[in-house]
Amino acid sequence: MVIFVIFLANLLYAAHIIVPPATCYLVGTSAPYNTLHGGDTLLMTSGNKAYIYLMNFTGYSTAPIVVINQGGIVTIGRNCSYGIKIGGCRYIKFTGTGTSASYGFQVLQTNGDGISIGDLSSDIEVNHISTDSCGMRGIVAKTDPACGGYAYRSNFTQYNTIIHDLFIQNTTNEGMYIGSSFYSGETLVCNGNDSVVLPSILNGCQIYNNIVRYTGYDGIQVASALNLSVHDNLVQYDSQSGVYAQMTGIILGGGDQGICYNNYIEYGKGDGIDNLGLGGSQIYNNVIVSPGYNFYPGNQSYPKYGIYTNDCTAIQGSEFDLMFNTIISPKTSGIVFSSQKATASVIEDNAIISPGVAGNYVVNNGYSGITIRNNYGSATIAPAMFTDTTYKTNPGSPLIDAGYPETRGITLDKFGDPRWQGSAPDIGVYESTPIPETWNGTVSTDWNNPLNWTPNGVPSSSISVTVPSGTPHACIVNCSAMTCNNMIIDGAIFTINAGVVITVTGNLTVQNNGTLNNYGSLTINGNLINN
Repeated sequence: MVIFVIFLANLLYAAHIIVPPATCYLVGTSAPYNTLHGGDTLLMTSGNKAYIYLMNFTGYSTAPIVVINQGGIVTIGRNCSYGIKIGGCRYIKFTGTGTSASYGFQVLQTNGDGISIGDLSSDIEVNHISTDSCGMRGIVAKTDPACGGYAYRSNFTQYNTIIHDLFIQNTTNEGMYIGSSFYSGETLVCNGNDSVVLPSILNGCQIYNNIVRYTGYDGIQVASALNLSVHDNLVQYDSQSGVYAQMTGIILGGGDQGICYNNYIEYGKGDGIDNLGLGGSQIYNNVIVSPGYNFYPGNQSYPKYGIYTNDCTAIQGSEFDLMFNTIISPKTSGIVFSSQKATASVIEDNAIISPGVAGNYVVNNGYSGITIRNNYGSATIAPAMFTDTTYKTNPGSPLIDAGYPETRGITLDKFGDPRWQGSAPDIGVYESTPIPETWNGTVSTDWNNPLNWTPNGVPSSSISVTVPSGTPHACIVNCSAMTCNNMIIDGAIFTINAGVVITVTGNLTVQNNGTLNNYGSLTINGNLINN
């Protein structure tokens, strides 16, 4: 191995240690690695390695120690008991971005886990790593408690576990196993006596931009995690082993609290999303396609759902928000709510298409007083007018502007566009952008004639309109009531007849010597602008 140390004028330094393929076991408290500090780098030379065990390295909260591949892809595994193991470490960034390949570390055919983060490790980021054909899990990140107070909840918290841009496929067990699934306690035998202990909590865990495919058990399982964020992951063909209680695309387990959004889950044998957390979580903008479709096909004695919520660890009086999800062809039901404790929960603005049991769009087996409203259900997919398998909508879709007029702090749709652009939010993962209309006046002066507009159609309340000069007929409003978004009168004469009530929800701009003749009632919620 080679050590490079660069001394800077301010006496801070950055060191790089080059690690050859034959070196697999690295201890941060032993030479030469004990010279590394936060901001320094371990350069893993490309080639084949049996495994990587990173032990007792500590960076800084503001500058982690970086572990990165150099010169190409590092291939790991081939029947070892694990691929990459991180133990007793803090403030580490393990990244496969040292090459033009998408995944600079590739873990193949381990007998155990592909990636393991444990032994009281905290503040660990892993990214751009692939695992294939692991004998257990693609990645596991937790420290299980042991006798003597080791990793008890009162003694240890695993902070800021960040897992992103991984590619995980063909696992025997879970694709991801993050946090302890025994939030309410697990039994240890210490000195011959049974003791129920509480496992440690993850705080600030982020799981995003990962691809997880063909898992034996759950695709992504995360539990005992506060301030959790699970988003923009692709999960395909989860739960292939068909083992009961191990069958979900994404499971938000006991003790979880956070947000789960913008995920795409398809063709698994399990439920799409299982929600077993504390309450105070939002699940939104997720696409879930055919959950459970090939698990005992047609046999509803083995039900599977798009989204399932229960009282595993829910706090009395808590709230789950299940909003803006699009669920296509669930084996049994779209959304099943079975919590008696999460009494403030809201299920709204979800699109549910073609459930296996007719009419089972939203099934409430829990507290009867939760809010369920403005969900769209259809026995077939055609009426929803989706564009393709992104599940965006075409103009004229019944999902457009059909949601309940609130977003509960959800400001973007799945595609990053502003949520709520029309008279109400759209239902499902996509928020359509209203197409502005321009007065052409080719037929008459009548506002309500759709042929007088380009594109053809009478403007709705979410549409912004322009009335230009030089049209065959000036625009005259004779209808009893009319609402539009923004309006521009551009050099034209615009007349509101007596008895007409007009509401402009945005701004009204009169420019280029335009004329507004108002003989009726005009309300402008925005500003009147004269240019």
